[in-house]
Amino acid sequence: MNARPWVVGALLIAAGMASGRTWTSVSGSTVEAEFKALQGTVVILEGADGRRMMIPLSQLSPEDQQFVREQTARPATPPATPPPRHGREPRTSRTVPVPSSTPAVLTGPASARKESKDSRLAPLPESEIAALKRQFTDERTGDQYEFLGGASVKHRLGEKDPDWKEGDPIPLTITCELVRVRKKKDGTSDRKREDGTAEFYVADETGAVVFRRKERLSTLEPEPGKGYIGELPKPGKYTLVIWTELKDNRLGLTETIQARPPTRN
Repeated sequence: MNARPWVVGALLIAAGMASGRTWTSVSGSTVEAEFKALQGTVVILEGADGRRMMIPLSQLSPEDQQFVREQTARPATPPATPPPRHGREPRTSRTVPVPSSTPAVLTGPASARKESKDSRLAPLPESEIAALKRQFTDERTGDQYEFLGGASVKHRLGEKDPDWKEGDPIPLTITCELVRVRKKKDGTSDRKREDGTAEFYVADETGAVVFRRKERLSTLEPEPGKGYIGELPKPGKYTLVIWTELKDNRLGLTETIQARPPTRN
């Protein structure tokens, strides 16, 4: 950059008086400004009004040139190490006591972890199971609602099914329906299926939940191609609990399932 002395003087005079160091050009003009940077051979200054000036280093006085060299030759000060946050000790040096009441972490095979994920919701308390009812009558309309359902375990293997061996799961199908029964004036009744959601789970003899689901009633109807298909891990005795919510009432049922190894016809 070639800037004549009169150009530098004009820049310094145009900046006016500003807080900062006093800079002098080779022409004798002065200005108060703050040193910002040296880019190549150009000095960048900033006045109090925020306006920046770019002046060739060679157009400043020898004292100012020496000042710029001293500023740019200073070694960088290493950043101070911040103190530990909240006064905590380094994580590696802390010993956290484990209370004796901390529950143990159980580990097991992948199948057990899958069952644990499926049964992440606890089964219904015994009092709520006992309170399940299969029928409800709406006193306002006189309509009666019936809840029907159950489970069907696969006992026979088809021609294309592989032979069942010890350790194989046993398939079962769960179906249910909520039926509204409305009496007609002629004395007959009109039956219509209602939609909504149903929750259900299957527990083994120890009370442990094998799986638990929530499905639309329309997909659980006892029709070909419908119903929920699940698996029992082994032969034995299981309990199905299934229910739905209707107008602040819980309609549902329980059923005992006897699972035996399926055989071929």
